[in-house]
Amino acid sequence: MVRIKVEIAEGKELYFAGTELDPNATNRPLQAIDIINANERLDAPLILVGNFNEQESANLETLSYLKGAFTFACLGTGCPWNAPKDNPNGVYDYITFRDKDDVLRVLEYGTFPKSANTFLPMVATFKYIDKK
Repeated sequence: MVRIKVEIAEGKELYFAGTELDPNATNRPLQAIDIINANERLDAPLILVGNFNEQESANLETLSYLKGAFTFACLGTGCPWNAPKDNPNGVYDYITFRDKDDVLRVLEYGTFPKSANTFLPMVATFKYIDKK
């Protein structure tokens, strides 16, 4: 996981993090726990994106752990599929966030229509609501 802190306005910070979890199902839950622990003390909102290498329909531990710590920008019925790009039939890449102060709103969510990769990139537009 990589994480950066961005000052979006004077005194207003936001974190962005990205990851790609191991394709090995044995390692992914441990990685999810490490990500949760590494970010639990952050006070500012955090947007976490990445290839979690797991589909929600699999009902495995990794997404269960992450669902307990993060809000998924889109999950379940009605969310766009991104893999494989030529005929998508599943989701492996997710956009999630953690927002203790309830200042983030997801305005748009979808896939980017073109990619050199085997998956279509997931994209989202967030709005920051300044409550002061």
